[in-house]
Amino acid sequence: MIWRPSLYEPVARPNPLALTVGRREWWWAGFWTLGIALLTSWPYAWGMALSTADQHFAGSILGVEDGNAYLAVMQQGRQGDWLFTIAYTPEPHRAEFFFIFYLLLGRLAALLQLDLLAVMNAARLAATAFGLLSFYSFAAYFSASLQVRRLALLLYGFTAGLGWLWLAVGLPADLNAMPVDLWVPDASFFLSALTYPHLTLAQGLLLWVVIAALRYFESGQGRWWAVGVTAGLLASLIHPYKLVVLSVIIGAYLVWISYRRGAVAWSEGRRWALLVAPSLPYLAYAAWVFETNFAFKAWRDQNLLWSPAPQYYLLGFGLALPLAALGWWHHRRSDRFSFLIVWSLVVPLLLYFPSVMQRRFLDGYQAVLALLAAAGLVWLAGRWGRPALTSGLLFIPLSLTNLLLLLGSLVTLTGRPPALFHPADQRSAFQWLAEHAARQEVVLAAYETGNALPAYAPVKVFAGHGPETYRSDEKRQLVRQFFAAETGEGWQSALLAEYGVDYVYFGPAERRLGPAGLTAFPELALSYANDTVEIYRVRRGSEEALSP
Repeated sequence: MIWRPSLYEPVARPNPLALTVGRREWWWAGFWTLGIALLTSWPYAWGMALSTADQHFAGSILGVEDGNAYLAVMQQGRQGDWLFTIAYTPEPHRAEFFFIFYLLLGRLAALLQLDLLAVMNAARLAATAFGLLSFYSFAAYFSASLQVRRLALLLYGFTAGLGWLWLAVGLPADLNAMPVDLWVPDASFFLSALTYPHLTLAQGLLLWVVIAALRYFESGQGRWWAVGVTAGLLASLIHPYKLVVLSVIIGAYLVWISYRRGAVAWSEGRRWALLVAPSLPYLAYAAWVFETNFAFKAWRDQNLLWSPAPQYYLLGFGLALPLAALGWWHHRRSDRFSFLIVWSLVVPLLLYFPSVMQRRFLDGYQAVLALLAAAGLVWLAGRWGRPALTSGLLFIPLSLTNLLLLLGSLVTLTGRPPALFHPADQRSAFQWLAEHAARQEVVLAAYETGNALPAYAPVKVFAGHGPETYRSDEKRQLVRQFFAAETGEGWQSALLAEYGVDYVYFGPAERRLGPAGLTAFPELALSYANDTVEIYRVRRGSEEALSP
């Protein structure tokens, strides 16, 4: 008999509190994990298939500006760096111990002599699989029901909210003013998997911190402390705020169990402190960096992640919310589910806590809703008597947003838009800079060019990333003014000197800002040219004196 993955396959479980996952169950979870990982990789494979000698896929489909920034970090890792320098601002600043994940990927690319995009895509597949299997372990901790576990995995991996309905009725697709399942990766695992590998990796690590912490609370076993410490430290290296937010949730949970017991949960509190303690030095270091390093402080202050209005969260989670409410009500007396219930109540309050990082507090929230919703859906399907039909009918509206995101990505890629596909002349110019410019020399270019360039060459750009460019809005205006035909040479020369610019890039994006060209500038020497791009070396005083 050929085994086929069945959601409602019966399982013998004599001890419902053992909460172990059998081999057959892991095969089932692995089957769907592989399917989701391949499905979310489809647009990237399609982009690479559409690449030609004249138009090369740049490697991003959503959040292109950030995608180039991650490749720029990998570029630094390929050069052998262990410390991260912001490539999108010309001001010298102290390198810091951040973006370790992408620095390691860059070093791996150098070791294996692989293209950065190939390594990024492999990491995306692996991180998506890790995130999903971590969630299945998370579900297995809380529920002994095979149906609940399996439904939870499918809800977590495939479904989203009512963003599809928002688009279907023709409402505007504006960031901060549409359902979060369309644009906030922290709200949707599928959307995270469509973007960048650190997001799904960090979500999986967060779930392992929770599993280990609760196991450690129950048993006091050192192995669970070790798992929690390791996962917590790795998660903090990706997002330093994770353990801080989770500590608020754990704190609320400890208040709850103290109330239930009629005595303060000192033992659990001490164990949580022991689990978090090894990560505190890095968290303190991160806080110090973002206060004392002006470039990193500006990055933090410009990276505004305010929450949208509540209705965009309600629509963004959609039918998962009433299903989760059913699961909550059905398991309201369960000791294990009480942690999920506390988490589900705390996060909505955190989303409007006065902090520029409000949206980041969603991290892991879909895991809670998916598990509660699965419990509610199993209960509802049992009441209706046709579980497979009930689940199947509800999965259609729950999955439409992600289907639209997937199909929309494929259609967009088919048109080969300039932001997603780089022309051959631009890639040749980038390659010339990679071979001839010294590391961290400064290149002035249009904002769009500046965003892509550090992903290909280990240089710094004058402007190219909203949060990471120091005084970003001002720099963008200075770039426009520099290339404007009416700008005087004296002002331009002063700008080049003030910011220590070494090269000026002049291609199609720059011509749209100033079609007059740069050949009349005495400080600029043409160093490279192809059909559409010119690169000028900025000559300092000593270089000008030595020139013929």
